Amino acid sequence: MREKIAVSLLCVGVILALYIGIGVMFIGGIVGLIKVVKAVDTPTGLVALNILKIVLAGPVTHVIFIIFAGITKAIKGKKKE
Repeated sequence: MREKIAVSLLCVGVILALYIGIGVMFIGGIVGLIKVVKAVDTPTGLVALNILKIVLAGPVTHVIFIIFAGITKAIKGKKKE
């Protein structure tokens, strides 16, 4: 039972990491940057925020995955020999 919960939790972690990291941060940062650049008056704060989202997309994806992998490892526990 623990194995099934751990595997399902790891799958949720992978999906969440990909969604947040790639979908929200990377693609959202690019789309937001394009919208800001197209605007009549370009607010520099929004430009910096969208560039920061693009740059931090990879590390955020890794951190989310590592958190869920750690939780999965804790749930599984040590194997009995």
